[in-house]
Amino acid sequence: MSPPPAEFKPLKTFAQWREKLSDLLDEADALGAQDPSPQAGVLKLNRRFTDFQVWSPPEVTGVEELDSIAENARLALLDNAVGDRIRELANTRSVLLTLGKELERRAEQDRQTASSMRMDKLTATLPKVNEAIQAALALKQVIDQATDKDLAATVEKALDGLQKLRETVEDIVRA
Repeated sequence: MSPPPAEFKPLKTFAQWREKLSDLLDEADALGAQDPSPQAGVLKLNRRFTDFQVWSPPEVTGVEELDSIAENARLALLDNAVGDRIRELANTRSVLLTLGKELERRAEQDRQTASSMRMDKLTATLPKVNEAIQAALALKQVIDQATDKDLAATVEKALDGLQKLRETVEDIVRA
């Protein structure tokens, strides 16, 4: 077995061991009050409580009770540190799920906005489509009963309507 740590070498009496345990418990309290969670300090103090138990001499009356207190403090310190980490992990998961829900909500809003914008542009093309249809119907009537001059004017009107329709559709496609 290796020699005891230097802090335990001079301890011989129950009072000295009790005082050392009291110092360790004070450190545990101070460590527990620190923020953020001091993981490295918890492990170091855990080791010191263990050393206290290993190196406290059994022949000193009452040292078994001190060892029991040291063990309980060591376990409480570890339980508290583990509990802190579990709370941090649970909180992180909760934040992640909440953000995921918010992103889904915003994505749905964006999809609805985009759909609305597309429908507005398509709706804007309907009058031009109607103009083209009317011009084509007028062309059909002129063809059925008109002169060449009337036919040329109607064809020109129909072509203008179709060209406006094409331009509008191109604008929609580019947007």
